[in-house]
Amino acid sequence: MKFKYICGFTLALAFVAGCSSEHHEDAAHKEDAHDHEGIIVVHSEQAKSMGIKTGKAEKGKFRQVIKVGGEILPTQSSQVVVSAKSSGVVRFAQGLTTGVAIGKNGIVCTLSSEGVEGGDPKAEARIVYDAAKKEFERVAKLYESQLATEKEYQEARRALDVARNALDDNARSTTVVSPIAGVVSQLLVDNGSFVSTGSPIAVVCSGNKLILKAIVPQTYYESYPLITSANFKLPYNEETLELDSMNGKRISSEVLSPVSTGYFDLEFEFDNNGTVVPGTYAEVYLLGAERDNVVTLPLSAIVEEEGTHSVFVKEEEEHYEKRSVALGESDGTRVEIKSGVKAGETVVVEGAVYVKLAANTGVIPEGHHHH
Repeated sequence: MKFKYICGFTLALAFVAGCSSEHHEDAAHKEDAHDHEGIIVVHSEQAKSMGIKTGKAEKGKFRQVIKVGGEILPTQSSQVVVSAKSSGVVRFAQGLTTGVAIGKNGIVCTLSSEGVEGGDPKAEARIVYDAAKKEFERVAKLYESQLATEKEYQEARRALDVARNALDDNARSTTVVSPIAGVVSQLLVDNGSFVSTGSPIAVVCSGNKLILKAIVPQTYYESYPLITSANFKLPYNEETLELDSMNGKRISSEVLSPVSTGYFDLEFEFDNNGTVVPGTYAEVYLLGAERDNVVTLPLSAIVEEEGTHSVFVKEEEEHYEKRSVALGESDGTRVEIKSGVKAGETVVVEGAVYVKLAANTGVIPEGHHHH
């Protein structure tokens, strides 16, 4: 009995040792991510290669934020309406759509009356010109032979000049150009539609000055006079733009007229940095009264998981701790931290997703490099 017990114990040790040897490499790899419970280990070389960066949780002034919808509009002085110079069917220039840049005298569209009632004015002008040219050549020969009078010669010449000018005018009217350089903010007709002379075709905005129009629920009526600036995001740009860095200023009056629709408008004028297209919708963060002693972090520091928000606090070199945080208002770039992190603590502000993977799997993700 004693021998069997020793043999059984020896076999058990051998099995454990075999398993330990078999999984040694995997355990060693996981040790990169976890030294002990609750601590995530990311070595400096790995953090650098994945673009993981840290920063301090700041405590200071933070403005009241009201998040609403809005749109980008051109200023009255910076836009022109391009109109049809003659009647015809609209054929927009290739690639011309809303938001496309166009140069001064750049082609907006061509107009053709071919195939519609009344015929093609250019074709008719060509017929008149050819006839006038033949008549002038005939009269000119007769005049040289003294078989036509000076008056007949001058009348034929004048008729040719009129026909030539009419042809040139019709040639120009088939091509509609923009009188200014800017961005196409609106197309007022459909491609292939028929327009009459003077009909508006498109709106071109110079884009130097634009307006941010915020549409605000009436519940924020009392905050109206306190709002002095705003940040905003556009559907085609992940960056949050700040009016304070774009020479922005509020242009709405300080006194709000009575509101009957449930909403009121708040407008700001700003310098376009070349990335903002008029006519697009915007996510607007209205900035109101300042509050003191508010702890904030960049939005990039926050990770969300099943409705909860967390950050990764750097406890010591290469050691990080996952902390749940309660969030307050956000201005589109930073967010208020109500609890979970104290001012002055060092937090991962870039590459938090990679630390999250390490926390969830126990393994530092491979093959991810920051460029």
